[in-house]
Amino acid sequence: MPLSLMLNAMPIGGVDLFTPRIAVARDIDKQIHKVVVDRFPVGDYTDGVRINAIFKFLTEQYATLFQPALDAVASMTLLGLALGQYDLTASVEKRFKDHTLSEDDAALWRKRGPMLRRAIKWLCESLARYSSLPDDPASGNSAALSM
Repeated sequence: MPLSLMLNAMPIGGVDLFTPRIAVARDIDKQIHKVVVDRFPVGDYTDGVRINAIFKFLTEQYATLFQPALDAVASMTLLGLALGQYDLTASVEKRFKDHTLSEDDAALWRKRGPMLRRAIKWLCESLARYSSLPDDPASGNSAALSM
């Protein structure tokens, strides 16, 4: 599925940030939730070691799910896009902390911002782990990035 069919632009603080479409995010979350709940039943966890194990497993599941797609579209173009988006989130975060966002934007950032920043950071770090990246996605995969 082309990236343009999986993303929305989220206007906030005068910039547009790319976020997953809600339907795509729900589908992914359902897949991950099932796997995690099968291994770690729903309940209250207070043991730090157990909580860390859950977070590590959760992160591994997302990485396993996204790795094939990332392999198909990994490029300097995507890294540049992701770094640009991360910079934009930093400017919104600063405005949030300075209390210069509108009330609506502040509420939206409080709800979505931290997760979005972590996701973009993960994407940047994942792309940086490739030993080399082509300037553009491999031929045949460029449609994945078409917007």
